[in-house]
This record gives sequence, C-alpha cells and structure tokens, in this order.
Amino acid sequence: MKNNLLPKQSIFNIVRLTVVIACGVLAGNYMLASPAQAVTISQPILEINAAPGETIYQLEQLYDDAKKGITVYPWVYNFTENPDREGSAIVLTDPADLQPDREWIKYDASRVDLPADGSLVDFPYRIEVPANGEPGTHLISLVFRSRPPTQEDLDGTTVYIGSTVATNIFLKVSGRIVDLINVE
Repeated sequence: MKNNLLPKQSIFNIVRLTVVIACGVLAGNYMLASPAQAVTISQPILEINAAPGETIYQLEQLYDDAKKGITVYPWVYNFTENPDREGSAIVLTDPADLQPDREWIKYDASRVDLPADGSLVDFPYRIEVPANGEPGTHLISLVFRSRPPTQEDLDGTTVYIGSTVATNIFLKVSGRIVDLINVE
C-alpha cells in the first residue's frame, strides 16, 4: 500500500510558501492603500548673482507626479557638499548648522496644494540680500516637505519621514572678497 502523506519537509515548504504569499498580498494591499508621494520641482539647482541690498524675485513650479493631490510645506535650510559623494549635496537641518543667510529667502504662502490632475503650481518667492550682506557664495536650500512644521522640527529633535524635494540655490553676492592663504 502506497503512503499518500507528504514528507515533513514538503509540508514545511508549503506552509512557508503560504506565509510568503500572504505577506506579499498584505504588503500589496498596504501599498495600494498608501499611495506614493512624488513631487517634482522645476529648478533643482539655481545660480543667482546679486548685489548687497538687492531683492531678486523667483518662481518655483511644482507638480504632483503621483497625481493623487498632495500638500507640501516650504522650509529654508543651508546645504553643503557631500564629502562622501562628489557632485551631491547635504541639506543641513540641524539648527546648529544653519546660517543667517537662509533668512534672506522670503515667501508669503505657508503651504502649496498640488492638485491631483498633475498641473503645475507656481510658488513665488524672493531673495532679499541685506545692504550689509556678506560678499561671496551662499548655499541656501528651499525645501518642500509633505508634512507641516512642528516645534520639534524647529528644535531639530525629530526624524522626518515623507516626501521632500529641494532647490539648492548658489547665491553669489558681489563685493570685495579677501581669501587668506598661509604658505609655509
């Protein structure tokens, strides 16, 4: 008489496969229930020349790639070169790393509502270089995040998870620059 029972290893493999498929289905349902947030910005890098005391008017355009409708919130930080990856930047979000020049970026809207039809939305802003603005290159990042600001964000005590897109502005303020070089 032939034994119709499956060996223990086969039963284990079937149970394991069933668990993997169930996890895949649950993950797929979760991903469908939580659409990805993708925002595109018109100018990821911007070089601007300005004189002390000058105000420069700019326009950023944003749209929702996912076409789900999303609200983003503007922030201004500084950025620096990423020492580990040539040609890339690191946005400095720690309050200890922020420079006063980031306060030169001014805007009136505290949020931007991007429609689900994927149409472009204008975000006007201005750069107000003070009369005593230090000559040289200032590295300022205009960031749009999918979460509104909280006090913890301002204190630099939280980790942010969400959609973020930025324009890195190389603001070159004219004037006399003295580079000190020590030769030994």
